Amino acid sequence: MKKIKYIYIVLILTLLSLIFVGNNKLYAANKYNSDNNKGSWSVSDITTNTINGVTHSLMHGISTDANESTTGNQLVNMFEMKTDGVNSKLVTWAISGKTTYSRAGLSAIAKDYEKTHPGWIVVAGINGDQYYTKYGDGLGTDGSFYYYNQPYYPMVIDGERRFAITPTGGSSRNYVGIANNGNSNSMVAPSTLDGLKLEILNEKDEVIYIHDVDKVNQTPDNNEVTVWVTYNSATASGETVEHSVSSNKSLYIVESAEQVYMSNSVTYTHGGGADALFARGTIDLTSNNYTFTSGTFGIETINKDLTDKLTTGTKIRVQYYYTNAEMNNVEASMGYHSIQRYDNLDIETDQAYDTRRYNRSIFGRKADGTYVLMTVAKGEYSGTTHNESNAILKQFGVVEAYQQDGGGSVTAIIRNANDEFDVVNESSDSGSRERSIFNGCFFVVRDSGYRSYQKDSTKNSITITKVNNFNDEYISNVKAILNNQEYFIENGKLTIENLEYDTEYVIDLVYDITLNGKTVTSSQQIIAHTDSFTMPSSGVKAVKVTANSIIIERKNTTTDEVLFANVTINNVVYDLKEAETQFEIKGLTPSTIYTLEIHYAIKDSIDGKIYEAREQIIEMTKKYNIPEIKSFEIINQTKKSIEIKLEIIDDFNLVYGYFVIYNGNQFELESKNGTFTIDDLNLKNNIYELTLVVQYKENNS
Repeated sequence: MKKIKYIYIVLILTLLSLIFVGNNKLYAANKYNSDNNKGSWSVSDITTNTINGVTHSLMHGISTDANESTTGNQLVNMFEMKTDGVNSKLVTWAISGKTTYSRAGLSAIAKDYEKTHPGWIVVAGINGDQYYTKYGDGLGTDGSFYYYNQPYYPMVIDGERRFAITPTGGSSRNYVGIANNGNSNSMVAPSTLDGLKLEILNEKDEVIYIHDVDKVNQTPDNNEVTVWVTYNSATASGETVEHSVSSNKSLYIVESAEQVYMSNSVTYTHGGGADALFARGTIDLTSNNYTFTSGTFGIETINKDLTDKLTTGTKIRVQYYYTNAEMNNVEASMGYHSIQRYDNLDIETDQAYDTRRYNRSIFGRKADGTYVLMTVAKGEYSGTTHNESNAILKQFGVVEAYQQDGGGSVTAIIRNANDEFDVVNESSDSGSRERSIFNGCFFVVRDSGYRSYQKDSTKNSITITKVNNFNDEYISNVKAILNNQEYFIENGKLTIENLEYDTEYVIDLVYDITLNGKTVTSSQQIIAHTDSFTMPSSGVKAVKVTANSIIIERKNTTTDEVLFANVTINNVVYDLKEAETQFEIKGLTPSTIYTLEIHYAIKDSIDGKIYEAREQIIEMTKKYNIPEIKSFEIINQTKKSIEIKLEIIDDFNLVYGYFVIYNGNQFELESKNGTFTIDDLNLKNNIYELTLVVQYKENNS
């Protein structure tokens, strides 16, 4: 029968009455009002934690609006960070391919940012700007021309003006630049365009030459410069308009663009058509004839200043520039639906979208330049009006704020201990935690490269290990701080001992980051967890089972002290405290199931606590014992005879025959036990091999 083992573990501890207190959890009765006193916000409770440089406040409270007949029950998430541009940034991101952008949940967008930006990690974020999947005469309507996934408003990503002109032709409103300069003026005002430019990039993607682009998808005159690129059809979704170009000028062709996307065109019949595009790639060939298809773009010109610099292998980029030089230098910009606060004043509105209670996603800054990202939940909560949102913003001293995409798109995430993202504001869409959206706004920090994994922890120690070297050229003087004690990390590894069992620890890594001659002291939190005490197995096993006995033995399975180890069967207790000792339990009945009850206790050598456990081993005795040859040996010999001794154990009388074979002869034995002599041998000249044969069968009579 198959052996079955059951394990019961009992921990002997003194029971204590525990009082649980939330970390940094406060209960407040503070009340805040909008400037017009029509909206109010009262905080019921707030839990605040700072990790990886971002401060997260999770709040519940009650809001009122003079235009609402009931109070609002609110859930608010607020993220705050004063970024320095060296170790920390506020960025926007959207998942892009060569010719398209994809929608995804906020967590997936954050992971894609990390994948495409080795050395940076997302620590918190919210959803971004409204977006189009199909443009018509208004949000969500089906018009006569199409766009594939793009934002409503201008947007800068990675310092590139990916969307400089909106689908309606706008370019100078409803967005702000993110300076990430650590100053009070951390936001940059929108700007008019200074035209489309062609850039030549070096191997580090740094701009080494800039030239004006005169035309898009039109034959250039004289020294003009034209960029050729496909664009979305004005009549059918998913189709592109291609260009077959024959020219007496030079065509510099990028056949496999890193990215090429035309987001608007003057050929569209309505919607404020304007040539809006972004393209980046390396020149693959030059020609006078080429058909530009999806994923390709090219430059046509005879301008000598430019042709002297363009050749196969040259990396180029085409994008719009702003008249405001500050906007040309920002790494990110964010589009917005409406202004909440500006110059420390509420901006009032009578728009229906803003005045009703709704999910809200808001970004802004405080007077010292600290950025804030805020979400207000709906679903089981009420959502806020414009006035109620402003009252909440005033709690945090936000002096400039803008509302982004609301409704089911509203999502907030924060990085957890497992390098994953917790969704702290779920979408109000039924059955979905995260709606597929176009872009996200993220606080990101440089990755220190250190992690602590559970597999490396023990019950009283944690280990911090260097797992990547993305930022080694910038990071120096790394030390870990835990419980106000400093530890210097050597050779990429640090083990901290003498810790409590089964306890989560937040370790502060403090280090210097030097970039472009500027050094800042930075920190990153690592969350580690010690193991709980793991009760080892008893080590008791049945090493042999017969029809009427079970032999048991205990192997040592721990370095801790074993206080006792008892095995009970048929109310008889066997002491197995001493390891490697065998006991034979006799007098059992054949074909019978027996339960061996194991009870043992271990004293932990580190904390002195005593842990008890119980196990069961279930064994079935054999139906009978197979006969056993206990003795078959030569006890005497002469020149002509051999005397042998034989002992066969046959508890169940199964043996019906036994004889010795030697050199083809068979010697019959008279009994299963005794001494026997084989005569008439010639031991002087012959070698004899003796084989004992025992014949048995079940139920022999």
